[in-house]
Amino acid sequence: MPKHPLFFIFIVLALVAPFSAHAYLDPGTGSFIIQIIIATAATAAISVKVFWQKIKGLFSHFFKHNDGEEN
Repeated sequence: MPKHPLFFIFIVLALVAPFSAHAYLDPGTGSFIIQIIIATAATAAISVKVFWQKIKGLFSHFFKHNDGEEN
């Protein structure tokens, strides 16, 4: 049996949590979630565009060619 404390917390929460939830999701909730996804994707795209040279420099530093030089 795992001795990790999160395992026991998960078991207790699973036993305490109700099996059915009588909840109502407003129709606007779906569009709000879609807006969040689109805004996150747009923010990531703009961030990559703005910081592209730094990102490119970081990866070129890790994958640069030695051109015949050996250490």
